Amino acid sequence: MKRDNTIDFLRGFAAIWIILIHTCFWSGEAYVPIWLRSLSLIIDVPLFIFISGMTFNINKDFFKSLKGLIKFWRKWLLFLVLYFIIILLVDFKNFDVYSVIKAMFFHFDNVSVLPVVNGSLWFIFMYFQVLIIGNLLICLYNKYFKTRNNFKYVLVLLFILYGMSLYKNNFLIIQPHIIMYTLIYCLGYYLYDFNFKSLKHFLTILITNVFITFILLHFSNYGFLNLQDAKSISHISYLFYAMNSIIIATYLKDKIKVKGKNILCFVGANALVYYFCQGIGSSLIYYLYPYIITLPGIIKLVIMFCSNVVITTIFVFLLLFIEKIIIKIKLNFLGKIKSVNL
Repeated sequence: MKRDNTIDFLRGFAAIWIILIHTCFWSGEAYVPIWLRSLSLIIDVPLFIFISGMTFNINKDFFKSLKGLIKFWRKWLLFLVLYFIIILLVDFKNFDVYSVIKAMFFHFDNVSVLPVVNGSLWFIFMYFQVLIIGNLLICLYNKYFKTRNNFKYVLVLLFILYGMSLYKNNFLIIQPHIIMYTLIYCLGYYLYDFNFKSLKHFLTILITNVFITFILLHFSNYGFLNLQDAKSISHISYLFYAMNSIIIATYLKDKIKVKGKNILCFVGANALVYYFCQGIGSSLIYYLYPYIITLPGIIKLVIMFCSNVVITTIFVFLLLFIEKIIIKIKLNFLGKIKSVNL
């Protein structure tokens, strides 16, 4: 698939920030103040999903996106090889084959060895559903309408359905967070070619959204210090809080044109693999904490976050190396079959 370096750069930044969030909210609960944990949610999964929606403008094919999900699942299976090697080394007695089968379909039993892997699974379910529903909506719209302008009505309808789902259980058999992230995904598709007219235009929209966010947080049961709770139920205050980063990313995509590849572009191109492996990194740094427990909080956060990024990256390279070997073996095998047939 053709790649947009700017989008990969933004997605790479979002992926690294999610590692920061999982550092703050897991091991960081012992030393990161709650206000800083809430502040870290300013850049979160919604931005990642928004950027994923942008990439559909490059692909523009529903069945290619489905193939992408199959490739995504194959990477997940490779990740499970690393995951269960660690489980076998650390907790061999509690290992069973059935747990491997369940993990293939994104289900883990409660394990204490790598808890963040299990805690990150909600994203995988959501990502699968949102890509299928969002891409289907976009493709159906493009089939019957030639201009993108009227797609705003699809967004408004999704927003209405999202609001209705918040206050009605089992609404359309779709959970509120699926509708919310589908809305964000489709918004990414819609705003791919959008440009702010001026800095004043950008600041007006951003300040307006900040004001709405402040009002929603002030008058709801989920204030700034309860943003994680608001996130867990996809509350509207969290949606508007997350929209601040989306507005900024929409502005920056036309201001920071990335021509060549860099480290963040690499992370963005392998963002899902980074998401898998950060579960391992965010879990293993627990073992580092006792050695730095006496250090000031901010120093501990820096050390734990940097260690998390390093550990995660090591497992990413290991996973990509295994994938490269498997592809090479596959190509050699197919080449031998072809030569025999000839």
